[in-house]
Amino acid sequence: MSATSSPDGVYTRGVAQPGLCFSNGCSWKTVAGRRTWVCCCNQDLCNSYVPLTCYYCSTCPRPFRSSSTYVTRVSSNTGWCAKMSSSSLPDGISTRGIAQPGLCFSNGCSWRTVAGRNKTIWNGTWYGSLTNYPMRLEFSSVNVLMEIGPYPTSDNMCTLWRTTYSQDEKILSIKDYRLCRGHGDDDVFIDEGNDIKLETRWIGDLLITPFKYDNLFLISITQLDEDILKEEIIMIDDKPAINGVLSLHTRAIQRLEMKRLQSVN
Repeated sequence: MSATSSPDGVYTRGVAQPGLCFSNGCSWKTVAGRRTWVCCCNQDLCNSYVPLTCYYCSTCPRPFRSSSTYVTRVSSNTGWCAKMSSSSLPDGISTRGIAQPGLCFSNGCSWRTVAGRNKTIWNGTWYGSLTNYPMRLEFSSVNVLMEIGPYPTSDNMCTLWRTTYSQDEKILSIKDYRLCRGHGDDDVFIDEGNDIKLETRWIGDLLITPFKYDNLFLISITQLDEDILKEEIIMIDDKPAINGVLSLHTRAIQRLEMKRLQSVN
């Protein structure tokens, strides 16, 4: 126990009093009326080596190099470091840093549910295609190039969110948008420019963006599925609201699937 969460702070060790610990990990607790940083552990964990620093990179270089300018060292206040990825492949896109309290109890790799984690590894250049459903024979698929900057982790911060559509080597349109964070991690929006801002929200690992355009109601769902970035846009004919249930007609669905061309090296 300690009065600070710093890994090199003054602390005591001993038998946990009844009701103090229920699982391994570190967190702030009230002990005898005082706010105390408590690390609960079993015999093996308490007597093992506790890492004081972890490698940190929001998108780690591949192959990993600790000497890279994109890799720094941070102090661990939980006694654990974590490498996380949406893929189990050894060379998959990953992040490294401090393991959040309660995430790690032993060395090793396994699948876990970590809310909102993979949003920080979308940055890079992605290329793929857009397909409209129902499909029309007279329309071929559209090529899509998407450029995403580092995820905004501080308030009032924006990042690149640009999409270029082309067909037969001819550019059809460019959406030069920005993904922004307002006040807090839950305040996220897409800035289209010209004072148009679309509220978006993380639900699990899905980025959900609902909006209206003329007489259409649209829902955009974007997710990273292992090493493939997917976006699905559902287009629905809108109607004036009424009391009770109102049936709506789904007009079409756009599906984008893109693979990463370039990331931080």
